[in-house]
Amino acid sequence: MAELKQNRLKTGYYLSNFLSLIDFVHKQYDDILKKEERLFIKKFKKLPKPAAMLYVRLISRSAVLFRLDKLNYPEIKDPLKAAKTLAREGFLVIDGDFELEDHLRLFTKPDLIDFLKSLEAEAKTSWPRARAVEEVESYYESEFFDWVNNDHTTLLPLGEEIVLLFRLLFFGNLEQNLSDFILEDIGVLRYEKYRTTKKDRFFENRKVIDETYKLIELQGELYFAREAGDEFEVETLMKKVLKVKSKHLKRKKEKLCRMAGQFFEKQKDFERALFYYKKSSLPPARERAVRVLDKLGEEKKALSFCEKIGRDPIDDSEKDFYLMYKEKLKRKLGRDYKKQEREVFYTEELKVPNPKGTKIEPWTLAQIEKSGLKGFYVENYLWTSLYGLIFWDIIFKSKPGAFYNPFQRGPNDLYSEDFYLSRKSEIDKRIKWIGNKDWAVKVLDTYDEKKLTANYLVRWKQVKKSDVKKVLSKVPSEHIKAVMERMSKSLRHHSAGFPDLFTYHPRKKEYCLVEVKGPGDQLQQSQKRWLRYFKEREIPCKVLKVVY
Repeated sequence: MAELKQNRLKTGYYLSNFLSLIDFVHKQYDDILKKEERLFIKKFKKLPKPAAMLYVRLISRSAVLFRLDKLNYPEIKDPLKAAKTLAREGFLVIDGDFELEDHLRLFTKPDLIDFLKSLEAEAKTSWPRARAVEEVESYYESEFFDWVNNDHTTLLPLGEEIVLLFRLLFFGNLEQNLSDFILEDIGVLRYEKYRTTKKDRFFENRKVIDETYKLIELQGELYFAREAGDEFEVETLMKKVLKVKSKHLKRKKEKLCRMAGQFFEKQKDFERALFYYKKSSLPPARERAVRVLDKLGEEKKALSFCEKIGRDPIDDSEKDFYLMYKEKLKRKLGRDYKKQEREVFYTEELKVPNPKGTKIEPWTLAQIEKSGLKGFYVENYLWTSLYGLIFWDIIFKSKPGAFYNPFQRGPNDLYSEDFYLSRKSEIDKRIKWIGNKDWAVKVLDTYDEKKLTANYLVRWKQVKKSDVKKVLSKVPSEHIKAVMERMSKSLRHHSAGFPDLFTYHPRKKEYCLVEVKGPGDQLQQSQKRWLRYFKEREIPCKVLKVVY
C-alpha cells in the first residue's frame, strides 16, 4: 500500500470526534452512567453546531479560564452568541466570580503593564511579569476586577469531570485524548478494525470506575510523597491503595506496592519494605523481598522464599536470580553450595580510534563495513516489529475483553501471559508456518498493507521494509522460528535485550547478531538471556568489545 498522505482536517473535525466519543460511551456504558452524565450527552447533542464546536474547543485545552477576545476559531462566526447559548444550557459560565489568580493568568506582562499605567501607577516595561502580578495583587486588586469586568469577557467551561470520565470510559486510561482521533484524521496513523461489544467493555460497574479514579489520584500523590521522602505520607496513601479490591486494577495496585517497597528499602525501613514487596508479584518485587530478608539477617527465611521463587519463577529474571542467590544464601548458612561460574559468551575485540562523542553503535557499524560486511542497527525494534507483522491477524483478532475502544494498538492482554495461553494453538500453528512457500512475501505484503497502522510492537519510523526483507532473506527460517517462539511465551519479558546490530555478507547467506559494548559497558541480564538462548539454538551472535 502507498504511504499515507497527510490530509487537511475537515472543518469541525473535533466536534465529529467528540460526538463519536460520547456516542460510544452512551452505547457501552449507559446502564452505569449517572443521571447528570446521561443528561450531559442528551443536552450536548441538541446544541447548535457553533455552540457545540466552541465547547469542544475550550474543554480540549489545558487552561481553566478563557478570554473571549483571545479566541481565534474562524469556523465559529459569532463566539459570543455561541458562548451565551452554552451558558444558557449549563455548559459555560460567563464573567463568573473567579479568583484573582485565575484572572491574572489570562493576561500577558504587556497587558498588566498597560493596566497599571492606565491607573498612573509606577510601572516599567522592563519589569518581569512576576513583578507586575505582585503589584496588582498588593495594591490594585479591586481596580483590576473592575477593569476585567468592564473591558473583557471571561469564559469558564463546565462539565470537565464528566468529559474526563468519558475519556476514561472510552480509552480505558487518561493518557490518551482526542488527539488520537486527529492522528487518524490527518493520515499520520491508522487504527486496526476489530469488534467491540458491550460485553467487552473495560469497566464492569461504577465501583471499578471509582476505584480507577482513586488509584490514579493516589499514584500522583505517592509520587510527590516519595520525592519528598515523606515516610508517614507514603504509608498513609498506601493504606488507601490496599483497600482497592477490583480485579481489573490488580496489576496497577501491585505496581504501587512494588514502588512503596522500593521507597522503604531506600529509606532502610526494611520491615515495611518487605511488607509491600510481598504484596506484589511483579518482578523484581519477590527478588527484592529475598534481598531484604537477607539484610534483616533472616537468611533461612530468605532461602525458603528464594526456593519458592525457583519452584515457580514468573520470568527468566526470577529464574536467574534463584540460581545465583540461593548459593549465596547457602554459603552464608554454612551449607554446601555451588560456586558461581562466570558465564562466557563468544567475544571479539575491535580496536579503533576514540569516536569522540559519536554514538558507538552506528560508528562501530561503519568500522565493521570497512571489512566488506554490511549491516544496520536493529536492537529491539526490528525483532518486535517482525513479530507484530508475522502475527498481525492473531494480535488483532476480536476476542471477549480484548478490545474495548476503537483506538487500541493491541489487545488488553498483549503483554500478559494470557496472550499466549489463550491463543496457543493459533500462535504455534503460525510459528510452524514460518519457512513455508511464499511466507516471507506474505510478511512483506503485511508491511505494505498495514503501513502506519498502530501496533504496540511495530515501530514504523525505526524499521524499514528493506531491513525486514534483508533479515528474511539472510536468516534461516528455523532461527526466526526460535526467536518468535521465545517471544511468544512472554512479550513483556522477551521484547528487550536483543543485540544492537544485524550484520551480513552481501553475497552469501551469512549473518550475525552483534552486541556492541564500549569501554566499561557490561552485559545486562536481559541481553545475557538472549545470548544464552542464541547459543543454545546455534544462532550466530557475538559480543563486540570496542577498545579505544
